[in-house]
Amino acid sequence: MHLFITQDSPKLIKKLGIILILLIACGCKDDARSRLNSLAKGEIALPSGNILNVYVAKSPIEQLNGLSRVPSDIFGDKDSMLFTGNEYKPRQFWMLETHFNLDIIFLTKDFYVLDVHRNLKSFPKSEPRSIVPRSKMVNSWHVLEIKSSSNYAKEIRPGVTLKWKGPSDLLQIE
Repeated sequence: MHLFITQDSPKLIKKLGIILILLIACGCKDDARSRLNSLAKGEIALPSGNILNVYVAKSPIEQLNGLSRVPSDIFGDKDSMLFTGNEYKPRQFWMLETHFNLDIIFLTKDFYVLDVHRNLKSFPKSEPRSIVPRSKMVNSWHVLEIKSSSNYAKEIRPGVTLKWKGPSDLLQIE
């Protein structure tokens, strides 16, 4: 193999670097999209009748990953992520490697809204963990995440009941 260095080599290297960065970025989006698409799905009806698309994070690894590394442009305003539970216990969420602000909605087993932590700031890095934004701690059964910028998020407030429209077996812990 021969490498020829010319006057244009630095420009070529710069262009190849940009192409490589774009390919890596596209790969991350595809990875996030395929991770979301691999999750179970359902729907939640808001009191107004509007419907949210729900990605269901049931397993410990799905819940650990949550919305980390998901770009804003592949998670829409009608999208949400439900973290299922199997008991009431104190729950707190943190925003490690997130790319958009979230409203964190703490729910009973029957989807009654206990509390809402509004506009929890995104944190696109993984370090330092000591400064990663965290939600308040609330004793709840399920937790729902939705983009803070979504108009649908504004409909969700403590005291309302959301209606699960998906298959009931999606709420069972495996």
